[in-house]
Amino acid sequence: MKGSVTEMNPGPRRVATRGHVLLMTLLLLAMAVVALSGVSRASLRRSLRAADARKELQRRWGEMSLQHALLGRAEELLTRIEKEDKTPTPRVRASLMLTEQTFELTLADEHAKVNVAELYMRRGRPDAERATRGVASTSRETLRVRLQPLRVKPDTDGSTPLAAIGSFSQVFPDATPQELFGSSELDVSPLDHLTCWGSGKLNFRRVSGIALREAW
Repeated sequence: MKGSVTEMNPGPRRVATRGHVLLMTLLLLAMAVVALSGVSRASLRRSLRAADARKELQRRWGEMSLQHALLGRAEELLTRIEKEDKTPTPRVRASLMLTEQTFELTLADEHAKVNVAELYMRRGRPDAERATRGVASTSRETLRVRLQPLRVKPDTDGSTPLAAIGSFSQVFPDATPQELFGSSELDVSPLDHLTCWGSGKLNFRRVSGIALREAW
């Protein structure tokens, strides 16, 4: 009896095995790409946060340095410019670059402006808002005026201090800094004629005509 030999064809099994290995390899590569992409995004976010933190630190130190160097000399600088230009100078603006950041500087005599808190205490809210609106109308921007002073307690001697208006957000609630300051040296801004600080006294030598008119 003759024996017979049946030959097995290994081709399909080997092809299937190789296809399975190839699929697993591609899957692992895809997982590696996804993982590396996540690591790259996380690294990029950390780098951006570090850069933002560095800029913020430089900005704060720049502001503190400029305030320390110039704030106490504001009157001296204004007087020097007045002598050079031979005209009253209630404020001066300048741009200065420190640590790759540009700082916009404004030095002004707050006693050459109308004190909004003093107006409120002396004339009441409606009339003070009308006067403030009249002064602010000299600028290019149309700003909504609404005085929102904080409540104040009488001083220990029984006198009533000025209303607690310590920022222009309590005067122009919708205004942006650019609208308040103006975009250039030539712009007339509300801050050229109005102040939230000072004693309420006026420097008649520097005060503008419109500020003087509305103050009385």
